[in-house]
Amino acid sequence: TLDLQVAQTFATLDLDGTISRTAGTSSLVISGAASMEGSVTTSGTQTYSGAVTLTGHTTLATSSAQVTFSNTVNSDTGETNNLTVTASETEFNGIVGGTRTLGVMDINGTLDLNAAITNATSIDVSSTADLGANVTTTSTQTYNGATTLSAADRNLTASTVNFGDTITGTGSHDLTITGALDLDGAMTQVVELTVTSTADLGANVTTTSTQAYQGAVTLSDDITLTTTNSNVTFSDTVDSDAALTKRDLTLTLGSGSATFSGIVGSTTLADMTLNSSATFNAAVTADNLTIAASKTATVKDDVTIASNITLSGSSTLEVLNASTMTIAGTIVDSGDSNTI
Repeated sequence: TLDLQVAQTFATLDLDGTISRTAGTSSLVISGAASMEGSVTTSGTQTYSGAVTLTGHTTLATSSAQVTFSNTVNSDTGETNNLTVTASETEFNGIVGGTRTLGVMDINGTLDLNAAITNATSIDVSSTADLGANVTTTSTQTYNGATTLSAADRNLTASTVNFGDTITGTGSHDLTITGALDLDGAMTQVVELTVTSTADLGANVTTTSTQAYQGAVTLSDDITLTTTNSNVTFSDTVDSDAALTKRDLTLTLGSGSATFSGIVGSTTLADMTLNSSATFNAAVTADNLTIAASKTATVKDDVTIASNITLSGSSTLEVLNASTMTIAGTIVDSGDSNTI
């Protein structure tokens, strides 16, 4: 155990215990390699310039100062060790888990990621995150604060990726979620979005190009999906999160269109508003269906509407393949040249 009460620089570090700070002002710089198991606590910054190897579970803490990893971070051979950092900001400039897997990564504070996390069990960031590189975990990724996607196309691979706040892209790069998406903050300035598994949409999504949802989609709030003249594809079912909390779905895709391959509204949607054309290849159930002017809704299976279908100027509703259309309310013709 070392009680560090000053600013200290070491050439290397081999830690199997505790560096604490009981008084005074302390900071730590390791200019070479660091091998760590235990905990390091300082009032000021911690900088690890060389490669870091976790020989056991490791906890790093500062009194609202930055922790910087300038080189790689790995577990020891044959081990999967956890890393917990409590700091104003944690910055990674070298690949994490590139040769030996990290375990659970808990980042208490903001994250500035400038090199890939290639192999870890999970990551949880309590505050904002700037993701300037890809992240791969075998379990979950949780970003509780606002997330910025920077530098290039971003791929997040996990069992589930949860965004607890807004996600903002660069306006010129794609986002691929390889796994499930749990979205609780609005997504903007992303070019193309792809989700390879299920998606729980609790906030709006705006992209300049396509959106592809390859697994079942659950709406846990009223949702608007927006693209810039680009398509949205649903390869599985789309539904509200519960029958007692019916959700609205609005599609605003410009000249793009939506394709639904699975049943829409097994639990029932509330209001479905099509500001762009859409094709439904399976049954559709909603309280209300609104089709905007000059847009077409094509349904190739049964349609069940609990209240009204509203058609605007020159809009079209096509029900094909001898399907059944059940409407408890009325068809409202609010314009000219509408077609059913």
